[in-house]
Amino acid sequence: METLKTYDTTTSKSATLHVFTKDEKYALGLINVGTFLEYFDFCTYLHIAVVLNGVFFPKSDSYTKSLLIALSFSMAYVLRPIGSLIFGLWGDLRGRKQTIILTTSMMAFSSLVLAFLPTYDQIGFKASCIVLLCRMIQGISSGVEFTGARIYVTELTEKYHPYFYTAIVGAVADAGALFSLAICSLMLWISPNHGWRGVFFLGAGIAIVSAISRTKLKESPEFLEKLKKFKEFSNQKKALYTAFKENLLNTICYFLMELIRPFLGFTFLIYMGQYLSLHYGYTPEQIVRHNFFITLVSFAVHLFFIFLTRYIHPIKILKFTTIVLFFLSLALPFLIKQSTTIFDIFVIQVICWSLNVTSIGSAIFVKGFPTIGRFTMLGFSFSFARAIGAVATSYGCIWLAEKYSFAGISILMTSMVILYGIGLHFFLPDGNRSNKEGIV
Repeated sequence: METLKTYDTTTSKSATLHVFTKDEKYALGLINVGTFLEYFDFCTYLHIAVVLNGVFFPKSDSYTKSLLIALSFSMAYVLRPIGSLIFGLWGDLRGRKQTIILTTSMMAFSSLVLAFLPTYDQIGFKASCIVLLCRMIQGISSGVEFTGARIYVTELTEKYHPYFYTAIVGAVADAGALFSLAICSLMLWISPNHGWRGVFFLGAGIAIVSAISRTKLKESPEFLEKLKKFKEFSNQKKALYTAFKENLLNTICYFLMELIRPFLGFTFLIYMGQYLSLHYGYTPEQIVRHNFFITLVSFAVHLFFIFLTRYIHPIKILKFTTIVLFFLSLALPFLIKQSTTIFDIFVIQVICWSLNVTSIGSAIFVKGFPTIGRFTMLGFSFSFARAIGAVATSYGCIWLAEKYSFAGISILMTSMVILYGIGLHFFLPDGNRSNKEGIV
């Protein structure tokens, strides 16, 4: 048994003592391990995209190749809203457990296909199409799984310190991405031409193990309790519609906050990787290693911010990081112009990528929606924002950088930060009053 302090949800100060039960410890372990493995699979493609682009896309037409690269990045997000609606409704009506198991299985399937997929030289454009299809499946899966994990942990740790434990889910996802980078770097060092297949085989295997282990999960008590009240409604569709209508402000605010993540990921990992290749002669393997160290430092920073949630309210931390990101976005062209070494570029990438720590406020955002309906609303806002953000970023960066260099990217980044700040400022931590009174 483990004795832990709980914290007041408005001041983050210590209150009474509670104890984790054996089942709660087990559930938390399964959820976090599953999230780690899920993001290992999802991020594997992103981290070795610089290698896979030459394997699955045409080499002769550079413009078509650039469009396909942007498409492979954005398609992982474009279908997320549809998946979130379908699986979100399923999660609200049938349970969090079934949804999480299904999406983990989808990730395992897509990774296995990529591991066996013939190259563009072998089957031509069919390879490109299959890659895009797999990225779509991965996008749908990762968005729903991550939302489900955060909701499950928030509901499970309500009597403890949900800020801290739900934020850990975000850190675990980052750890999965970090481990993916480490494995990618190792496998490409061992076999530059075929090492990527070994990474996907590993990813498929661990996703299968994750899906099987999660069959032992139990539903959260909060969800089961609310589900009984929800079944009293004669019209379930009307109940969900009411939940959407009464929490529209939070849905929009959360959407605005989630727009920035794909921008920072594409710009400071993928686009800057191409920049290093063109201006510093970096090879694909060197770019992967470079991004590994960026992710490693960012992960350490993320853990530091999670630790701070025990003493400082997450919203205060997020407001501070937003202000810093705003000034960085304005100074970006100057900073890049003054950079004369790879280390200078590295520092810029680390700072910008490290400051997006929205996940430390996950418990607040989850509780901003009613129990029955939060999977659908939170998942849809998350997925739709990632879809719009990914498309605007992947194509917007190419167009703006082509015309205005880093000044164009600065304009896009500043816009994203402002939208993030607006969403953070107007989000209601406790949601609509009907949520507090247990109406839904």
